[in-house]
Amino acid sequence: MVDQLLDAALIEFAAHGYAGASTRAIAERAGAHQPQINYHFRSKEALWQAAVDRLFAELDAELGATPEVLGEDLLGRFASFVRAFVGFSARRPELHRIMNQESTADSPQLAWVVSRHIAPRIEVLSVAWSAVREAGAVADLDPAEVWELLIGFGALPYANAPLRRQLFGPVRADDVDRRAARLIALLAAGP
Repeated sequence: MVDQLLDAALIEFAAHGYAGASTRAIAERAGAHQPQINYHFRSKEALWQAAVDRLFAELDAELGATPEVLGEDLLGRFASFVRAFVGFSARRPELHRIMNQESTADSPQLAWVVSRHIAPRIEVLSVAWSAVREAGAVADLDPAEVWELLIGFGALPYANAPLRRQLFGPVRADDVDRRAARLIALLAAGP
């Protein structure tokens, strides 16, 4: 039942944000009774945190070696990281939909996700990007700009898929590979 509640919560929180999602809708979607949420998670907030933790754990598993352990061939390893990130973003747009929902106003949920998940990953990304920049000719971008490219070009097209579909038609079968290759080319472009 816990997995079903988390799956349902991800859909509801991605569609309506923390404030707009109802535990009744989450329970109905999971085929559960609303009191089961409190039984398993104590509160709506604890359910939200568990759902977000789950998405970030899935992201970490997908990425495998993080950029901080790149070793040799830094640009090649960073490119692998980018491909994995874009692939995950296409398969699990809920993460970026939830982030879009929560990023529009200061809230306890935004503060929690930034301190627990985003800030530590930005720090890792900053160290990795600095190492990649020192190792070879790549775009003259600071870590914030790299993050914005990763999110804006690598993730938001999937989080905003309905809009993208209405504007540009259905996603091509090779979109993830093409998008990752273009993002890598943007990041690897020399000064």
